Amino acid sequence: MSLSDLFYELADGLCQKYTALTPFIVRREKFGEVVKLLGWIHSDNEVKSKSAEKVWKDRNGNIHIRREAKNDNWY
Repeated sequence: MSLSDLFYELADGLCQKYTALTPFIVRREKFGEVVKLLGWIHSDNEVKSKSAEKVWKDRNGNIHIRREAKNDNWY
């Protein structure tokens, strides 16, 4: 994979995640800003994956997510 292919994949992934972005907008931004955004996305994904969530797939291919119960007895 060439460097330009890698940059295309990164820009395409950003545009799919954030629909207000276009490849032209990403290309006009400074490289440091794009890398900073990717860093924030990566750190956000790490925080979400470290939460008390169990995700597993059963034999039928169904995805199950088990989350910790919240204490929200407001009634």
